[in-house]
Amino acid sequence: MTIIKILLFVMSTFYALNAAVQEAPKARGQFFGVLRQSDEEAIDDDAYSEGDALIDEIIDKTVKSIKKKYAVVRLQKESVLSQGLIGTISMHLEMCKEICKEDARKILVATAKEFMQNVSHSSKIKQFLKHPPFALEDLQIVLYCYQENMDNDDSIALADMTKGTLNYITVDCHNNFACKEYRETYEEAVQALSL
Repeated sequence: MTIIKILLFVMSTFYALNAAVQEAPKARGQFFGVLRQSDEEAIDDDAYSEGDALIDEIIDKTVKSIKKKYAVVRLQKESVLSQGLIGTISMHLEMCKEICKEDARKILVATAKEFMQNVSHSSKIKQFLKHPPFALEDLQIVLYCYQENMDNDDSIALADMTKGTLNYITVDCHNNFACKEYRETYEEAVQALSL
């Protein structure tokens, strides 16, 4: 099972870095969460702290609501800065039980809807966003799902939503190095849930 956890960590890190690199600022001296735009022009640390605190509050509110329905736990959050403003937000969640693709779909869509609703109801956050209003493409949700003994080859090990696409990864319970990946757009996922 340790190999699965390592594989999940590597894959989620790859997804997070891929999203961050695509959003990475071009200004000299600024890399991901570094709070300097250039040598001549520093970003207001207080503004970043306030924006980051608001995002933490919104994520906590979202996870609290989702946790009641699906028993997820918040692991961490990351926000990618660009010119001192929040460009993308990444939320990492954990579930310590076996789930199928349909359950993962429900959790990712419900979390995305809840988060987007919470952002839209926050009048304060808009001033800290690079591209207001906050778009679904700027949100990444990573869901780690594992148990010590996974019995079903269709059990989801890692599910994520990145740039409006949902990805599901299963791990063969008999061969830790074999996995399958499924993809669908957010719109396809919502449509599948409404059937």
